[in-house]
Amino acid sequence: MNQKRMAVIGAGMMGRAIISGMIQKDIFPVETIFVSDVDAEKVRRMHAELGVSAAASNPDGVQDAEVVLLAVKPQFLPSVLAELKGKIPPDGLVISIVAGVPTDVICSGLDHPAVVRVMPNTPAQTGDGVSGWYATEEVTEAQKEQTILILSGLGIVIPFEKESDLNIVTAVSGSGPAYVFLFIEAMIDTAVQMGIPRNVAEKLAVQTVKGSAAYLEKSGDHPAILRNEVTSPGGTTAEALYYLEKGGLRSTLSRAIWACYERTIELGEGGLRRKGPAAENVKVFFDTVGCRLNQAEIERFASQFRSQGYEIAACHEEADVVVINTCAVTAATPEKTARQMLLSPDAGRIWSRKRLPGFPVFPVWYPTG
Repeated sequence: MNQKRMAVIGAGMMGRAIISGMIQKDIFPVETIFVSDVDAEKVRRMHAELGVSAAASNPDGVQDAEVVLLAVKPQFLPSVLAELKGKIPPDGLVISIVAGVPTDVICSGLDHPAVVRVMPNTPAQTGDGVSGWYATEEVTEAQKEQTILILSGLGIVIPFEKESDLNIVTAVSGSGPAYVFLFIEAMIDTAVQMGIPRNVAEKLAVQTVKGSAAYLEKSGDHPAILRNEVTSPGGTTAEALYYLEKGGLRSTLSRAIWACYERTIELGEGGLRRKGPAAENVKVFFDTVGCRLNQAEIERFASQFRSQGYEIAACHEEADVVVINTCAVTAATPEKTARQMLLSPDAGRIWSRKRLPGFPVFPVWYPTG
């Protein structure tokens, strides 16, 4: 791959991960990678550890660069764009991994049309990441191939035709490793609390997650099928899953991913906080007759609706949505499994005259008109 030089603006974790991936796969000659950052110490450390070249400034780094990687935090991007506007070589390719910032902002800020927006994740440091990317119309086929080659050092590469899909990628795989690390951390801490040495607990938890992911990928089956394989009726796993469902694992995770998605959009719009999903004129009524939840749990669900701008109705007649109990069925649940769960005595119901826009706590709706 003949490159005059590559500029990396930002010496943070993701910039380092991408550089490391390229070096490990021998995709880009290390001496042609020029790094700049407001923190000179980070650049010196990266030079010492990876062998990259240190640029005196951002403009110095992009001079004669065939590829420019923008790897700064969203809040620092405006000043970087202002500093580099008009300084990108005409035939240069700009690759941005700045979370939530659309390509039109990059193109306008740099006065440069050829931009690829990428959403990688931190497992890129070991070549086990996944990167979603979108290219503007001005990006040539050769530059797209160049992008794929660069990103291939990080792991799986997935192109997207709609740029808006990258906001979803950010919420699922971009921030996803943090969700997984938290889950593993909880497993380790609990095992330690039970008496297992920490180093052994770490091996048990990490290999369980790693092996489960590999098994899922190799089998090609839906996760629910594999989960059912290890869940004997009345057994130990069934008992554990009961408490995970009771604790709201599904809805909490769904809520977290939606929150990440919404914040990604907010950052792309300048970082201003927006109101939650559109909820104008949508009234919700919680029917407590025969409800298996206690009042505190019902109030918790009601507060989640209120926090998103929904109004709590006083009776059925006033409501657009009626909630009776809850059920752990999601949009991803296989149809056969969903029907069994919905027909069980413990299942809850949600009747809705209007779909709740973007509200992830209850992803299944039952239209009544």
